[in-house]
Amino acid sequence: SETETTIGPPPTTPPTQSPTTPPPIQPSTAPPTSLPTSPPTSRANDEPSSQPSLQASLYPSLPPSSVSSSVPSTFDLISDEFMFDGNGVSFPSLTEVVLQSDSSDSSQFGVVITKHAFNEADVDFQVEYSQTSYADVQGGYESQLLIFFAEEGTYPETLLQTDNDIGVFQASTVGYLKSKVFTTSDNTWFSCGTAEGSQSSSTPTKYLDLSLRIRRFNNVIHTYYKVLGGDEWIDNEEPMNIPQALHGVPVQFGFRVKKEWQTYHHFSVRTTKLAGGPALPIPTKVPTISPTETRTWIIPGTNYQESVCPSTLDRSSVNGNLYEVRGVGGGGAMSGLSISPWNNLWFVGTDMGTLFRSTDAGKLWYPVSHYEAKYHSRLIVSAPVGYTSDPSIVVHATCHEDVANRDCVAQRSVDSGITWSPINITGGIRHDNEGSAVLEEIPMSWYGSLIQSSGIVYCTVFGSGNVYKSLDDGLTWSRLSLPFNTTNPAVGLYFDESSAPTRYIYFATSHGIYMWKEGFEDNAREIYASDGTILLQSFTGARMKGSSALMLGFVDSDATACEGDINADCG
Repeated sequence: SETETTIGPPPTTPPTQSPTTPPPIQPSTAPPTSLPTSPPTSRANDEPSSQPSLQASLYPSLPPSSVSSSVPSTFDLISDEFMFDGNGVSFPSLTEVVLQSDSSDSSQFGVVITKHAFNEADVDFQVEYSQTSYADVQGGYESQLLIFFAEEGTYPETLLQTDNDIGVFQASTVGYLKSKVFTTSDNTWFSCGTAEGSQSSSTPTKYLDLSLRIRRFNNVIHTYYKVLGGDEWIDNEEPMNIPQALHGVPVQFGFRVKKEWQTYHHFSVRTTKLAGGPALPIPTKVPTISPTETRTWIIPGTNYQESVCPSTLDRSSVNGNLYEVRGVGGGGAMSGLSISPWNNLWFVGTDMGTLFRSTDAGKLWYPVSHYEAKYHSRLIVSAPVGYTSDPSIVVHATCHEDVANRDCVAQRSVDSGITWSPINITGGIRHDNEGSAVLEEIPMSWYGSLIQSSGIVYCTVFGSGNVYKSLDDGLTWSRLSLPFNTTNPAVGLYFDESSAPTRYIYFATSHGIYMWKEGFEDNAREIYASDGTILLQSFTGARMKGSSALMLGFVDSDATACEGDINADCG
């Protein structure tokens, strides 16, 4: 069987065996003896072959399934039915996906998978692809296209194993099929497998334009290939059993590239669903953990470190007072301190209704004119000023909690908080007596991009799980369409830009924590769920500078969680 655990690139010289035997660095079974052994008619790499009709007679395809389907038996999948991750993935048209690379970097490849899973007894998908040959600039095996089934709840970022770890990827699938060609050989090799084992075959013709097909029929995987324009599907090998644990599970269909340590690849792929029944809803609960899952499912009470008492902290390096006074001064309460990530601009509000600003990190404070902006005396629902990806642009909204009966208007400043203009965030249709759009929900927190001039700002609100987004530093806003219950109130959001331009959002409500790739919120998945009685109170995240480690933290309402864990001198 094929394990593909060899480290390092394959040879760039052609196989030494005859064209009907696989190359030595890729162990596989010998080609079926019934295949023609005479060399095929000479043809260019991109010309169709006349071989399929002969092979089809030797490998009749399985009879059509008798399982009825509630959807048309055949239809093309279009771009908005896929999720993707990695590099070099594009959609030139609604039905075409291109996978390409011009880099030797091991991560320069992509994976595409259906958003939805399918779960009839017969789930059947095919791809038609055209592969560009780069035999004139690189030797050895060309990059390979793999098609596969994955268990429901799989997300593309978990399927990006590089060449050295391709065995890990294959073991995570319900079943897979791949084809490959050698730059100087006339063969095409096929490999297929499940967790129960794998098998290989070959045909003495090089195909750069081909159809591949994978079918789960009554918990058995069948794989086929067909030359584009051919009439019959050709069985690759014997049907393969699916492990008992995966019997009857809903499956998603996907495809990806194995780079084969090459710099260049270009595949144009079109997908057709042949059977499988209606698409299942995208799960909102945490998906089944796959062997490639890199995120940890949080179990309260086990995934934590012991508390550190103040008395155990090393204070030997601390001199003098830990804090110094930087407040406005005077009587009354202050709230909503906000500190710019770009410069020394600070804001703080007071219960007297005045918003103060400082441009020297809190040493001197200046009141913002009440004609420009105020700070509501109801401090419990008065949010701090928010910062954007432009150091001079800030956003602000301060409201009474009875937002339905008391007009509240959000504002934006382009001169670091000196003058302010109204903006419409929540899309309300009511207006105040000055004609400004009135908020329907009260902004709670702002999350601006830390990549200057990117324009991205997120806003969470009090009392619901709705999230609003701006792409122009707060000038215009839209509400995200989230695939989970947004009636539960938000408790925090972390905007992870450590992998920009790919960004991830981690968002928490009182009932769970969700994550999604920025811009793909309809693919959001739940990574932590409360039991409905112990609720989340607050949430945040961070990455340590210079490290790839992600930290997510939350406080919940379990008042007994720390009993017995705190030493007496901790107070």
